[in-house]
Amino acid sequence: MNLHKLRSGPKCPAEVLLLPVAEALEGRLFLYAVTSAADSGPGTLRQAILDANATPGSNVLSIRLPLAASGRIFINSPLPDITEAISFDQGFALAPATAGVNFDGLVLASDNSSIVVSVSGFRTGIVVRGSNNQIGVATGAFSLAGGSAYANSVDGVRVESGVGNRITGLLAYGNGHLPVNLGSDGLTPNDALDADAGPNELQNTPQLIKAAADYTGTQLTGRLDSKPNTTYHIEIFGGDTAPGGLSQAAATLGSFDVTTDAAGAALFQQVVPLYGVGRYLTATATDPAGNTSELAAPLVTLAASTVVTNTNARGAGSLYAAIANAGVNPGLDVVSFNLPGTGIHRISIDPQQQLPVWGSYDLTIDATTQPGYAGTPIVELVGTAGSTGGGTGLAFNSGSAVIIRGLAIGGFGIGIDMGATGRIEANYIGLAADGSPLPNGTGVQLQSGIVIGGTLAQARNVISGNVVAGLVTPIGIGHNVIQGNYIGTNPAGNAAVPNGAGIVFTSGGSTIGGSVAAARNVISGNAGAGIQFVVNPNAKVDGLLPNYVQGNFIGVAADGSTPLGNGGDGIIANGPASFIGGIQPREGNIIANNGGNGITVAIDPAKPGTGQKNSIRGNSIYANGKLGIDLGNDGVTTNDSQDADAGTNALQNFPLIVSASSDGASSLVSGTFNSTANAAFTLDFYSSPLADPSGYGEGKTYLGSAVVTTDAAGNATFTTSLPVASVPGQVIAATATAADGSTSEFSTATWVALPGDANRDRAIDFKDLAVLAQSYNAAAAKTWSQGDFNGDGKVDFLDLARLAQYYNTSLPAPGQIAPSAGIISTSSEPMPSLASVIAQLSKPPDQQTPPPPPRPSASPTAAKPAPKPSPRPVAVSKVVPKSVVKSLSPVARPVARPAPKAAASVAGAAAHAAPSPSKLAIFSSTPITRQRSSRALLD
Repeated sequence: MNLHKLRSGPKCPAEVLLLPVAEALEGRLFLYAVTSAADSGPGTLRQAILDANATPGSNVLSIRLPLAASGRIFINSPLPDITEAISFDQGFALAPATAGVNFDGLVLASDNSSIVVSVSGFRTGIVVRGSNNQIGVATGAFSLAGGSAYANSVDGVRVESGVGNRITGLLAYGNGHLPVNLGSDGLTPNDALDADAGPNELQNTPQLIKAAADYTGTQLTGRLDSKPNTTYHIEIFGGDTAPGGLSQAAATLGSFDVTTDAAGAALFQQVVPLYGVGRYLTATATDPAGNTSELAAPLVTLAASTVVTNTNARGAGSLYAAIANAGVNPGLDVVSFNLPGTGIHRISIDPQQQLPVWGSYDLTIDATTQPGYAGTPIVELVGTAGSTGGGTGLAFNSGSAVIIRGLAIGGFGIGIDMGATGRIEANYIGLAADGSPLPNGTGVQLQSGIVIGGTLAQARNVISGNVVAGLVTPIGIGHNVIQGNYIGTNPAGNAAVPNGAGIVFTSGGSTIGGSVAAARNVISGNAGAGIQFVVNPNAKVDGLLPNYVQGNFIGVAADGSTPLGNGGDGIIANGPASFIGGIQPREGNIIANNGGNGITVAIDPAKPGTGQKNSIRGNSIYANGKLGIDLGNDGVTTNDSQDADAGTNALQNFPLIVSASSDGASSLVSGTFNSTANAAFTLDFYSSPLADPSGYGEGKTYLGSAVVTTDAAGNATFTTSLPVASVPGQVIAATATAADGSTSEFSTATWVALPGDANRDRAIDFKDLAVLAQSYNAAAAKTWSQGDFNGDGKVDFLDLARLAQYYNTSLPAPGQIAPSAGIISTSSEPMPSLASVIAQLSKPPDQQTPPPPPRPSASPTAAKPAPKPSPRPVAVSKVVPKSVVKSLSPVARPVARPAPKAAASVAGAAAHAAPSPSKLAIFSSTPITRQRSSRALLD
């Protein structure tokens, strides 16, 4: 080996020398250093090629470009053709200094050269006019190491002459004509047995038949027709597009060998790295002598099958494969089912082999596509480890929209972990397909933007039997919609299949139910609470949007009446503000038969601001084990002066009802209210068959509302006529809601009296007539106990008419007669007329001898004749205005005997308001027999 000294010095620095520095022991090997990115001169690529061409043998061009050049060389004119064997020890990029040049990049006119270079911007990137050359590297990669020829105006690589030129690992794309061209005549067609000759022997190209993007990669099917009984090297490339129907080699996807048969044919099926649906594949074939073909015609990659055709845990046709296959496809994918056979199909999943976690594109998993589906699931997804064994049935990450439809899912730690947005509909979650329990630990775990169920019956989910809860939001993200589901019941909605709790939300902004009947959820039969709102420990209470709970059945079956209570409270609201119910049609919930309170509003001690501004209005709350509404979960919270205390819902005071009555068309309620001074409050009124055992109300039937404004002392009085009738003998209770939405507990329950029962002894008799007579036409405002039965603040003929409607009737004692059987009974003893009562009241007190009071009775008895009225004239007293007495005149009435003048004259005063004279017959001294019952009086 002869070693030559490297000349160095200011005028000829070592980094620009181009000198042979070594001679190989076997043959001659010369090394030339390319140390300059300039177009020409010492150390440049141009000079290295000139020197190598002048040195016969093997020449190595060692690329040692300065760091600032970034591996790039720009030239202004064509480089010399390479005429001696050369090789580059590493790759570099070659481009013209200006765009639009009309010369080629590298011209390889030698044999046995090996080059790795990226050429772009020329007429043709690489031109080959020799044999047995290697362009690119055998392994190939999407990098400069394999070389590339792109964005040239004509061809990427053109083999004009010579054979055995191996082109591997070279990326050729974006050129004006062909990526690889054998000859100069465009695409070269294949020929039988590859018998033609020319550049690279015009090697035949492979034919790609099918490419399917599978979760294991891209399943590629093709064939090669060439020389018989020969092994060929097939290299696969990918391209995003195929402009003009021409292939692009923009990525290397792998390689494999195939061997042709005696007829020269070789079929192949290979899995190559995944290259996505809608993108293109192409290939080259290289024979044992190194002749590489042009690129095969482009083949678009299709989606692999997303149809579930068997119940296997893994493998082709499985649910796993269908979901995973969908993950390689951009846009929406649908996993459908076509399992063989009839009946219920079970797919068993080991937690160690759970289904893919989805986070790619939009996806629908639709088991309603299974032949035989008729509205209820017939495909089960079952975890083999059970609800305590962990694992997740279906899991989805954010970044996609997902629909899950028609499955029965059970036996997992979490049935569905819905981190994506989307819909869950028509599933059994926690039940097998036959409706029997198949519990998960948690049915569905939600994040945000998810619809569970819907307003169509076919969208209903049955979410029951889960150990912890049916639905949970564990991380404080809301904005979900829960509608039309059965949660805690069987599929018919008439029997309990309990979840631990129905719904547990740690977030705000969600809607449960709605104001249309189809949006109603049945949340009943759960072991704990029906609905529970809490706040995630890491969440801020401020800024959380309220939750809306409207129109649901919570503690009754799907028929709206059969008791099917939750074991705990109906609703626990100790999270963000909530609107529970509402006063518009169908906004109110039925909250009944639950083991605890109907609604508990409590504060989380660790989260200040919780348990506040909860509006509870318009619901039907009854028959719960504890209070209808409990602020603080500590039993009845009594009122305090001006509502100065603090706590849940600010411990809002409730109203005090003094009197309540109903005339069959409306309800009249009077009372008082004390709370914050100079503030407006909305009072809501409810009736119930019975009071709560505490003496405070629940509220089965919403009657209406009134707005009151307190004075400087915090006091307000109210008398309001409500448009809904209540049933006499039942009870009325009320709540108060402040301007910020905070609703009180229920007030004490006050029983509903009949109009005219001034002394509230459950009977309307001469005592009530006497009270009315005492206050009749008095100027000062009057109350119920003074005869003001219509609430207009005075006692006049209108009150007299109301009393007349129910005179001689009574209410049974509470519980004696069921409300449905009717509660008004006729007294067993006759009542004296109003005239006789007035006559008695006109006497001095020591001379008054009123008849004994009647004994109310719920059972009919024979009527006794009433005593005849006094024949003497009626005296005028201070409590009976003369105008009343002077106005007495006869009036037509359907009784046999005319009434005395005094009685008839008072009846005449009432006739201005009475709908018919027959209703005034009770003022006659003629006895009213049992046959003239309360029904006859009202007819």
